[in-house]
Amino acid sequence: MSTIAVTDYTFPSLDVEAAILEPLGGRIVSHKERKPPAELIPLVAEADQVITQFASVNAEVIAAMTKARVIIRYGIGVDNVDLEAA
Repeated sequence: MSTIAVTDYTFPSLDVEAAILEPLGGRIVSHKERKPPAELIPLVAEADQVITQFASVNAEVIAAMTKARVIIRYGIGVDNVDLEAA
């Protein structure tokens, strides 16, 4: 089972993502609102992929990712992702 962690999002729901992932046996864990980096750690720790919109994915958050090999950004740019740590 694949787990995707969504750190935050501003659109109404994650129904599109769920419709794609759930039939394949995956699941989504998420926060609707942007949280400080320390609150993201439990969310991303065991995720296979991490999707972020505006939340700060800093070195501490990235270091907590034990399985993720991909960080995806909803939007343009990656100014909220610590590229050196990634």
